[in-house]
Amino acid sequence: EKTLTSRIDALLLIGATSNQKESLERLVREGLRRPVVEILRELIRRPELSDLWLNNLKPGFLTQDLQVIVLESWRSRTGKLAAWSGLNEPDNKGGRPQLILDRNVGDSSKQAQLEIRFTTQPPVLQKGSVDYRISVMAGDDELAYRQISQSEKPKQTVKFTVDDFDDLSEHRQFEALSVAS
Repeated sequence: EKTLTSRIDALLLIGATSNQKESLERLVREGLRRPVVEILRELIRRPELSDLWLNNLKPGFLTQDLQVIVLESWRSRTGKLAAWSGLNEPDNKGGRPQLILDRNVGDSSKQAQLEIRFTTQPPVLQKGSVDYRISVMAGDDELAYRQISQSEKPKQTVKFTVDDFDDLSEHRQFEALSVAS
């Protein structure tokens, strides 16, 4: 079940101050105990709540502007690495997942792929309306990147193969992370 705070966050309020969000949360919480008409009358009577009036709050889910990018975890709820990620469990417990790129694998279908999945807010954007740059970073160094445009699907997917890491020398190890922008 969603909390009141998460429901307000789901509005993706554009430019809302923390004060506005807190006031809205208090007002909605009060609305659970009193009739809506009473709450609306109170909203009109109290000038300190005028920032909650119509057009002072702008819900972002009504726009086609990208608000948030949410990367999907490579780990399941049980903590296991998802098979689709292309990552291997670390050798030592508590270690970081590993992507092993072997240029000597002849069959490209057996070659490791790093898959990155993400969703956006709002969840449905027009095809081609946003261009993303997905990078694999090691510190300040960009090891590889892909540029993609918004697809028709709500979940966006990017796959990196050994070819994307051509500039890396063999037998190198990096502690890397993925970045979507």
